[in-house]
Amino acid sequence: MELKIETNQAQRSSKAITYQAIGWVTGNYQPSADNPDCGVLVTQDGVAVPAQLKGRLHHQLNKKFPNYSTKLDLLPEDALWTVYPSTKPLSFLLVNINKLESTGSSEPNLKKDNQRKVNGFRLVGQIESVANGKITIVIRRNDQRRKRKKHGLKYQPFVLQIVGSLPVEAVGQIWELEVKRQKAKLVLAKGCCVRDALGKPKLIEPKPEIEFPVEVRSIKNGAEAV
Repeated sequence: MELKIETNQAQRSSKAITYQAIGWVTGNYQPSADNPDCGVLVTQDGVAVPAQLKGRLHHQLNKKFPNYSTKLDLLPEDALWTVYPSTKPLSFLLVNINKLESTGSSEPNLKKDNQRKVNGFRLVGQIESVANGKITIVIRRNDQRRKRKKHGLKYQPFVLQIVGSLPVEAVGQIWELEVKRQKAKLVLAKGCCVRDALGKPKLIEPKPEIEFPVEVRSIKNGAEAV
């Protein structure tokens, strides 16, 4: 693990924080039997991660791959997906499909940028705890500035838990973390402190918005379910 401690806090703290939790994963999306918007993403290393399509992505896929939900082999097996991660257990919200050609070593046309970010995640949030080899990071909604009461619960922060360790003084600070997926876990690769402590995060536990189906139409042989 490589850690980079930001030293010029005064310069960074004058800028607004952009919270973020985003990643890129290669694999084949397998929709469920009764809902094409929910299913699993079977990764190249054989892990079946619960997944859901976000908003317009369903319509984009249906336009490019008509009736993809009824033709399980229609979507490419090695597409590069942009995802929003959740943990406990690991699950993905699929927001974009980036690359339709092979990402294997036999394919020379894959851009170096895509090669570097496969199975990589970028998190920017407040460190809630560091203990027992696990880091809990709070990701706030950037549109939480909306003052209408009806948005009060919709834009509550959410929590991600990753494998790794940071200095004790990181608790309460804002950190930018580079994370890698290893099987069904997110593991710290690099960290950078971008702002001093803001105080302990105040969280409200929202009701779950997504219920992933247990049964899916088809998973490749040898896939390891999360």
